[in-house]
Amino acid sequence: MLKFGFFVILGSTSALLISKVDMLMLGSYVDLENVAYYTIAFYIGNAIMIPARSINAISTPLLADASKNNDIKLIGEIYYKSSLNQLILGGVFFLCIWVNIDDVMLILHDFSPKFSGGKYVVLFIALARMVYLISGVNSSIIINSRYYKFDLLSNIPFLIFIVITNHILIPGNLVIMGVPISGINGAAFATFLSTFLFIIFKIVFVYIKFEIHPFTINTIKTILLLLGIYFLINNINLTSNLYLEIFLKSGILLLIFISLIYIMKISEDINDLIIICVRKIRLFL
Repeated sequence: MLKFGFFVILGSTSALLISKVDMLMLGSYVDLENVAYYTIAFYIGNAIMIPARSINAISTPLLADASKNNDIKLIGEIYYKSSLNQLILGGVFFLCIWVNIDDVMLILHDFSPKFSGGKYVVLFIALARMVYLISGVNSSIIINSRYYKFDLLSNIPFLIFIVITNHILIPGNLVIMGVPISGINGAAFATFLSTFLFIIFKIVFVYIKFEIHPFTINTIKTILLLLGIYFLINNINLTSNLYLEIFLKSGILLLIFISLIYIMKISEDINDLIIICVRKIRLFL
């Protein structure tokens, strides 16, 4: 127990350090004012992690019990469901943020013009979190198995890599598709790139050790649905009032997305949740 606790505590500590290293390093390259703008944009992009926290809290004890009984089939089922449901819930959060990002930046611009420079920070951080969400309960599977040491051991090269990428990109002058990847954008892109490679590494590790992965045809359907709704809603302008525009756009997006998710029967859990919500609304009315 002491050995297990030691590795889990160190793994959690290293993960916390990884999540803050970009902000710590930014202070060495840019003024503290820009760090403040980065932090605001970071937490806007990080908001899509809210559903994952609840799903992980529910899944972890189930995974621990399944690991104890060596029930790989149940672990695989939880893995798949967590990935799909996190993709659906996190994806719709991401869409609501990104289709309204220009309006959000205009609102923040009233407080300080420099806030508008955080648009692509929101994008890169949100994409990094989407990569994390699509990996499902990958980390919990590792921690609750005999390979729990890997969680800490994999965080060490991840931390080194994210430090190196921040060191290169923050003071650099790279441009990708017209977007300058330097300063606060560089820090956010370093986080996205590091997270992407790290998550792929862990997914491959779980597949090699357990012969399970979280992807099915429904994963592809969900991604295509998210992209389709984005291109449909993104260029719609309904009113000149920024606050009303955000409310209306988000409302239309949610209505279309929830309806299509239900009709396409992509996730049984989400469909059950929709049915429960509809019944409660009917009782309320």
